[in-house]
Amino acid sequence: MTNPKFLTAAFVLALAALPSCKKLEKLEQAASSAAAAVQVPGKETPGAGAQDDGAGDADAKLGEKLSKYIDCFNSFSDSVHSSYNRYFDWIDEKKGITGKERNVYGLYKIDPQYCLKNLDDAKKLEPSLPDVETAAEAYRAAANDLNPLVAAAYKYYDQEDYKDDKFAKGKEMHGPLVDAFKKFFAADDALSAKVVPLNESLSERRLAALAKDPNNKLQYLIEKSVADAKKLMAVSTPKTLNDLDEAKFNAALETYDTSVTNLDTFATANKAETDKVMMFSSFLSDEQNLVKAAKALGRRKREKKDFNKEFFSSSSPQMVDGHPAQIIEKFNTVIRDKNNLSWH
Repeated sequence: MTNPKFLTAAFVLALAALPSCKKLEKLEQAASSAAAAVQVPGKETPGAGAQDDGAGDADAKLGEKLSKYIDCFNSFSDSVHSSYNRYFDWIDEKKGITGKERNVYGLYKIDPQYCLKNLDDAKKLEPSLPDVETAAEAYRAAANDLNPLVAAAYKYYDQEDYKDDKFAKGKEMHGPLVDAFKKFFAADDALSAKVVPLNESLSERRLAALAKDPNNKLQYLIEKSVADAKKLMAVSTPKTLNDLDEAKFNAALETYDTSVTNLDTFATANKAETDKVMMFSSFLSDEQNLVKAAKALGRRKREKKDFNKEFFSSSSPQMVDGHPAQIIEKFNTVIRDKNNLSWH
């Protein structure tokens, strides 16, 4: 199963109880999904007119429709994965509930209503995407099946009813709850598999159009830096230091570093323009932090200092400089603030 299309810092911390290798795998999956879920600006954003009017209008409509699905990934799917990981912070995945758990954290609430409204809205929008809409219906059904089970489990653990029945109801709920989670994750993956390629192609066309538009240099530099960040992420998540392809990593890092430097240079020279973009300074800072984290990994490779042997590498690897988990966390922050950029 994959993790959310967009990962918040809180979700990273929720994985703290997982073994390092397993954690890195989940974080890597999440980062890969997050990269694909960067929202592509619609027709109203500066630069959209750089495309042919027909193609631009079609892509604007597609972008608006896809954004509804991406909102589900970035909100509801995120909350489901957070709830699942909270549940298995204190329960052994293989043994299930034994009744002898020393720390009982329960799980997090979920609420699909905002997401389900987005699915309704998306279905009404052009273009018609039958395969996506069919996958969205399966996603909806899985969300509706999961929601009451999570609600019941949340109440049971929040009110500490397990202390009264010695986990009897908890054991009874466990199997159906886990099955419903798995059903949802499968539906989430299936919908993602339909939406992600469309969104990636849209992003590529968007970048190509912006590159031809001298009046929207800032928008181009932002989109270019994110595209290069994705390429950097593709080579920055080795399980061990020996697995890092130094040549590919260095090339991707140099390209991304150049993109961020170009964006910074433009921002410094055009402050009045960047001041019109809400969250821009945070976004640029995030990108610079990602460069710094990636350089720390490169430094570890050159100095042969294993990131898996540091003090926090098992419990909180995102706190270890040069650890791939830290790079993933920084990347997801970039994606979050990229999606929050708005022109005013």
